[in-house]
Amino acid sequence: MPLSITAVTGESMRNLGITNTSDLAKIVPGFTAVQSPYGAPLYTLRGIGFFEESLGVSPTVAVYVDQVPLPYSAMTEGAALDLERVEALKGPQGTLFGQNSTGGAINYIAAKPTDHFTAGVTGDYGRFNMLNLEGFVSGPIAEGVNVRVAAREERRDAWQYSYTHNDSLGSRNFQTARILLDAQPTDTLKIELNLNGWSNQSEAQALQFQAYTPLVQGGYTDAPGFPNLAHDLANYPVAPHNDRAADWDPGVSFQRHDWFYQASLRGDLKLDDRTTLTSITAYANTKINRPGDGDGTIYPSQRQVLNGRIISISQELRLAGSVGSSDQLKWMVGGNYEHSSVDDVQKFILTGSNTGLGHGLDSLTYKGIPIGDYRFSGIEERDFQRVRTAAGFGSLDYNITDKLTAQGSVRYTDSRNRYNGCIGDRGDGTADLVLALLSGIATGHVDTNGVVTPAAFSVGQCATFGADNTLLADGIHHTLHETNVSWRGGLSYKFTPRVMVYANVTQGYKAGAFATGAILRAAQSTPAPQEELRAYEAGFKAEIPRTGQITGAAFYYDYKDKQLLSFLDTGFPFGVLPGLITVPKSRVEGAELDLTVRPFSGFTVRFGGTYINTKVKGSYVTPDQLAGTVQIGGLPFPNTPAWQLTNDAEYSFPAFNGKTLFLGGTLTYRSATEAAFGGGPLFHIPGYAPLDLRAGVESANGDWRLQAWGRNVTDHYEINFIRRIYDTTVRSTGMPATYGITISKKF
Repeated sequence: MPLSITAVTGESMRNLGITNTSDLAKIVPGFTAVQSPYGAPLYTLRGIGFFEESLGVSPTVAVYVDQVPLPYSAMTEGAALDLERVEALKGPQGTLFGQNSTGGAINYIAAKPTDHFTAGVTGDYGRFNMLNLEGFVSGPIAEGVNVRVAAREERRDAWQYSYTHNDSLGSRNFQTARILLDAQPTDTLKIELNLNGWSNQSEAQALQFQAYTPLVQGGYTDAPGFPNLAHDLANYPVAPHNDRAADWDPGVSFQRHDWFYQASLRGDLKLDDRTTLTSITAYANTKINRPGDGDGTIYPSQRQVLNGRIISISQELRLAGSVGSSDQLKWMVGGNYEHSSVDDVQKFILTGSNTGLGHGLDSLTYKGIPIGDYRFSGIEERDFQRVRTAAGFGSLDYNITDKLTAQGSVRYTDSRNRYNGCIGDRGDGTADLVLALLSGIATGHVDTNGVVTPAAFSVGQCATFGADNTLLADGIHHTLHETNVSWRGGLSYKFTPRVMVYANVTQGYKAGAFATGAILRAAQSTPAPQEELRAYEAGFKAEIPRTGQITGAAFYYDYKDKQLLSFLDTGFPFGVLPGLITVPKSRVEGAELDLTVRPFSGFTVRFGGTYINTKVKGSYVTPDQLAGTVQIGGLPFPNTPAWQLTNDAEYSFPAFNGKTLFLGGTLTYRSATEAAFGGGPLFHIPGYAPLDLRAGVESANGDWRLQAWGRNVTDHYEINFIRRIYDTTVRSTGMPATYGITISKKF
């Protein structure tokens, strides 16, 4: 196929310990994954990613299982179960199936039911009392009906420890399962039913304190009965460069209660020898209850609980066929419809520097009490979206000669997102009162004696400020309606059956988005319009006779309206607040190489490398993480390392009684990057190079395997992200060194 694709078998993934999408960085050059401060996975391919933590944002890297979409990244945790292989498609996607994405797509191919009985089980035991069990059973249950059942259970004790008090965190409690049923009622009809789901009751990962960076200049103000944490946070010890050390509020449970289930039905009907009609119907339901500590300290500066719900339905219908001798022309037309409802409610427990009216307002009073004494204990962010997307697409592949082929595809997309959101309090009325008082001040309801009349409010209502500083009791209502035409055109030429070169030009889009944070000002909810990416790519694929294969590509991306979570200056009374912006023009240029060689019997080496050079074009000034401003023109994208390398080697050789011994290792490398535009040394993320090792024995016919392994054996300290969340700047780390054994048996 004349596309840049990395494909890896499910067996290889199991041997390397890859059990989730985030681990794909070990085998997919140019892919990165981090957990956001609030626990959502964020994926990037070739520098194209979107660092936004909310549930209802369409990703730049789409994830599928057998072409069935998982439209939001929060749904993807159990996708890597019992696989035949995984395919990473790089560059803009959406003209062939599924949804639009500017970065690429991850398509998991599930292991299919068999027409004979087979079964297998795998067990892992390792550091931190980790115990994972996975198994499958497959075979026929009736004439023409085969079924495969797979499940995985993951358990682990806490791996993080507090560096200021005696406590631990980070236990793992995760289950996932899938039932696949294949039926062939007639010679021309195939049906596949997929029922799958997962449950995650693990503890949220704690963050590491890096610096005290108060939101309000001058820090905290005093108020009766309200803690002033300025001195404690300013003198809090910075977390050591130890991936296990962190801090969190003691005596609080950080156990998640997340679950997901999905049902999909695929039918393939052969209308004749050259024409097939395919239908894919899917329903997915996700519930999120995810607590977290955002300040990285033992003090109650900021703690949150995310309560979310996503319900998504999709229907795809496509017709594919070929005409001419030797299938000279291959064609496909289709349509796709998707509807999602996303409810995203976050409750924050706060005692931060901006939880009161404080500085400069002590001369004003309400009910005889100085305004500065009024504080609030928390807020509730409420964001509700209803997203409808309809698309039509088609493609043509034409063999101009027996060596030269032209490809073309196009997709028209119409999307509509209805949004309602606001900020309010957690039910005690404190936040609504403070915001009502502030609204009264901002609208001039202050008498000559300095007595403030608050805006009218009821406890629990929305309290976001409108443009005229009045409270929007029903929150903000927006509708974002967008259309686009994405397309791909390319040529491929086969010098021999084993050597091909290709060149493509692709136009791709990612849907517009709403910021879903602390929406104090209506201006914060102004949607970021759809981003647009035009990709130019040339590459080659070649088999090396008897020794391996090599693929490579060079690419240039012309990027418009890149969506970015940043800050907005909303003026009095709130100043700089979080919000989405778009970078008008930027570009990505780079190259990648993927090489697998077998220089002699039993020895296999794989090398993958990606170089990415990103740059914001023109002149563009935006607020930065520390409430200053930064000129980002000419700067590279945050969280985008220039170099990413994946290296794996394994040597296997015959031993006693027909058994095979093997030794292997995986080294990945990611160069340094910055966590934010213009953040300075505080937001620098150093390079990272973890080393994994493995050794073991396998039976002659491959029906059992025993493997000892170590991951990140040098205990290399990895920083995944750095972010100023509230009054502190925090960082998240990767896992420390782990080691264990894996036993697999097939029946």
